[in-house]
Amino acid sequence: MGAELHYCAAFYFDSEQEGFEVKVEWDAWEYPIGCVECSDVECEGCELLQDFYIYSDSLEEIELTFTESPKAIAEAFSELKIKIQDEYNSELSLKEYKLLDDGSMMIIVAYPSRISDGDRIIREPLEQRVRELENEKAHLKGKLESKDLEMARLERLLAAPKVQINNSGNLQIGSKNSMSDNRTINTNGGNYYESINTKGGNYVQGNYINMSQNLTQAASQIQELIEQLQNSGVAVDVAQEEVARDVATQAQNNPTVRDKLIKWGQSLGDATISDVVKGVVKLGIRSVGIPLP
Repeated sequence: MGAELHYCAAFYFDSEQEGFEVKVEWDAWEYPIGCVECSDVECEGCELLQDFYIYSDSLEEIELTFTESPKAIAEAFSELKIKIQDEYNSELSLKEYKLLDDGSMMIIVAYPSRISDGDRIIREPLEQRVRELENEKAHLKGKLESKDLEMARLERLLAAPKVQINNSGNLQIGSKNSMSDNRTINTNGGNYYESINTKGGNYVQGNYINMSQNLTQAASQIQELIEQLQNSGVAVDVAQEEVARDVATQAQNNPTVRDKLIKWGQSLGDATISDVVKGVVKLGIRSVGIPLP
């Protein structure tokens, strides 16, 4: 267990009374190593109002397992270490860490035994902070991915040849078009895009969604456009947004179409249509600024 060690400190002060000296002497004995066996203080010519706190801390350990990233664990531990130092004048130490077979991380944290409630002061705050950091990271990643999708969609739209149709509402396409027969396309006052670059596929906008139909009848056209975009490599949520935007554009430019879109929204609860189509209708309604029924 090692040798017994003796520590001594003495301080001498001159008193206000001439020739009178004040003396304070401290003694402390360490045995075994790391533990204060006993301590003593002697005063001459004075009274000690407040003494030093001489203590010795043994260490306790807490084992924790995390499924979150090592970066979040390290950041949370560093923050808690500073907090313990400030509030308890004690040190936390990372005694051991190990990557387990299931991909989780096991760590062992050592802390002074005079911190009586290790679970409340160390375990719970550390676990909570790790979760918060991981959630913040996931939220940021989601925002970046959403931004990337928006940029990709914008690039596709900018790359597409666009024909602007005025409110006369009809476009006659003749023999120069890839179709052998002439076509008359009713845009209901909106915009007509002959095609949108979808990485190999064509997304035709305008007369393919007939807004004069009821929702059940139009659902097949909406579903077909969604599937066409998906087959071209467009994510389903992006496809929904693009089709919904086209529906909303027609509704904004034509009061009759707007009324029809409202009726579609009112029939969502009874219509036997896919959730994807329902999502398009809801997005279109929100884009126009109509409260959802």
